[in-house]
Amino acid sequence: MLAGNDKHAKGSMTHIGPGCSFQGNIDVPHDLFIYGDFTGNIVCKGNISLGTKATITGNINAKSAVIGGKIEGDLICSGTIELESSAQLIGDLSARELIIHKGAQFRGKSSMGESEGN
Repeated sequence: MLAGNDKHAKGSMTHIGPGCSFQGNIDVPHDLFIYGDFTGNIVCKGNISLGTKATITGNINAKSAVIGGKIEGDLICSGTIELESSAQLIGDLSARELIIHKGAQFRGKSSMGESEGN
């Protein structure tokens, strides 16, 4: 019944819930929330949020990111990257703005200013 009806697509978001795991590459045209495990590369035209138990092994390119979990890979955003106190990032990052909360772990190189991201 919803096939071909794009009015429901506005404001869409994709969730990968707790206990779920995904392997492969994904290209998301809207916001993405990950609370489980993901192995592969992510291109997100919207914002990406990682819960505290989320683990990502792969590169991420997004508009902006709020990271509470663990990433092993590079993170590129055209806007802001926020590493919450529970975040672990092992890889390089590039963003216009970077926020690192006390307790967050980051091992890699950072580049600030105009980004190569979305």
